[in-house]
Amino acid sequence: MTVIKTDVLILGGGPAGFACALECAKNGLDTTLVEKEEALGGTGFRTGCLPVKYLLDQLKLIKKAEKSGLNIDVNWSNLFERSKAYVSENSGKMEEELKRSGVRLIYGSGAFTDLHTYEIEDEKNRFRIEASRIVMATGTRPGYPKGLEPDGEKIITHREAVVLNKVPESLIILGGEVEGLEFASLFSEMGSRVTVLEMLPDFLTGMDEDLREPLINRLKDNQVILKSGCKVEKATLSEDGVAVYSDTGQLYQADKALVAMSRKACFPAGFDKLQLDTELDRIIVDHQCKTSKNHIYAVGDINGRMEMAHTAWQQGLFLGRHLASGTDIPWEYEALPRAMFTIPENAGAGKQEKELAEEGVSYLKGAAYWRDTWRGAVQPWSEGHVKVLADDKGRLLGVWMTGLDIGELVGFLGMMVQEKMHISDMEKHLMVHPTLSEGIMQAIGKIRL
Repeated sequence: MTVIKTDVLILGGGPAGFACALECAKNGLDTTLVEKEEALGGTGFRTGCLPVKYLLDQLKLIKKAEKSGLNIDVNWSNLFERSKAYVSENSGKMEEELKRSGVRLIYGSGAFTDLHTYEIEDEKNRFRIEASRIVMATGTRPGYPKGLEPDGEKIITHREAVVLNKVPESLIILGGEVEGLEFASLFSEMGSRVTVLEMLPDFLTGMDEDLREPLINRLKDNQVILKSGCKVEKATLSEDGVAVYSDTGQLYQADKALVAMSRKACFPAGFDKLQLDTELDRIIVDHQCKTSKNHIYAVGDINGRMEMAHTAWQQGLFLGRHLASGTDIPWEYEALPRAMFTIPENAGAGKQEKELAEEGVSYLKGAAYWRDTWRGAVQPWSEGHVKVLADDKGRLLGVWMTGLDIGELVGFLGMMVQEKMHISDMEKHLMVHPTLSEGIMQAIGKIRL
């Protein structure tokens, strides 16, 4: 057995672990990253977020062409194959970057044997890794109740959904929040007959109606059946597909069922030996991502702090700096930029109108439609709008929008909202002409202080 002594052991090669490993190595720490899968990327880069967005991007190109009057013969199987090739290429690039940076990369599953030791022993590897500090970046996996266990064929998760050989003729999606509706958008645009079953009384209940409505209408136009207030009890499999039963006895049938419900923590083997404090299936961390043991840290979805790929990446990045130099980790999530990659997309930063109303905060609003911008007027698809929310002194509270590809516009809006920038200061900054971003300025121009 090979014994490795390392400054930092990182478990998990998704966004959080990858970013942390690069930053640790960059700052001179002997860094070892262990990934249990055969390739890097995790849910964010390999089995969920990124491949779904790749497929949706290809779909949008097709839809734009159709809007322009072009006829395209689409081979969906080839599209899935290109997606797999794209993801594989990205995993290879990640591996190359880690190795160039001096990170020791090990593939394999192991177990903790004590508070500082992780052992891997399988057909390919026999390692004992002794680490001064440990970073848990093992992420989460799809959760499901008893009776709905995925088999990888008829009942699937995001892992199988992004590598299908063909588009299912019919699909039941269990869960109608962001993940479920992204898949509903994807497969309904590809021609699947989609049914979405959501336990809550409505879909996207935390979203403003003017943002939610265009997506719901698009799904309905695609003949998607949306059933809210539907608690699923069990599923049975047959040669023809899957049958799903609600607690009221209602039967739904399809070729496949996709589980897009809660997420469960991926705790490594031997986790009990670490005796870390947990709450609601997540590892409790302090402001520096430190667990109840001083030398063990947790970043990304496993700590339950804003379970998104971009927050996981940021936590990993800043933890790497903290481990090297003691730099504090920022937690500026009040104006967190977010995007929902459906057709149309929903994206924004800061507070929505619904939140402000619930908090009793008075606000001013200005809105503009993309079709009324100089660029939107000539685009084949320019539905949607942007709205800017400000307090009575003109300080930004939120910027939200719906439309095609508008997720590309929100990145720096979070910073502007976080700093409570005044709308007059925003007007001093130029937006390139002609771009859809000019719509933000048009919305600001409609606010009267």
